Amino acid sequence: MVRFNTNLVVILLNNDGYTIEKLIHGPDRAYNNIQMWRYYKSFEYFGDGLKQNREQAVTGFAGQVKTREEFEKTMAQVVKETNKIHFLELVMPPMDAPKSLTVTIEGTKEYKQREKQGQE
Repeated sequence: MVRFNTNLVVILLNNDGYTIEKLIHGPDRAYNNIQMWRYYKSFEYFGDGLKQNREQAVTGFAGQVKTREEFEKTMAQVVKETNKIHFLELVMPPMDAPKSLTVTIEGTKEYKQREKQGQE
């Protein structure tokens, strides 16, 4: 993307681990917590700014976005700068999940509990 002067928006959702696994097996399982990176600096380690690259994308926004206000402000910039490549790392609360997912997981847990009680 950087090398071939691609102009797009990368959006990475960062919820500090594997939320679905935390919802299923509990939030305290160590294997669900992953090492955090500076994801928003991805363009740098893919060569952004290196003079020896023949062509490269013009970088716009590359950073973390933590609030709705920051997101809206950043997206306003992105919409204006369509000739640039952007990287938004959206930092989400660790247990943030769609309502439909949490309802499904709770229903599955209840079903398994009833099934287990019926076998006893």
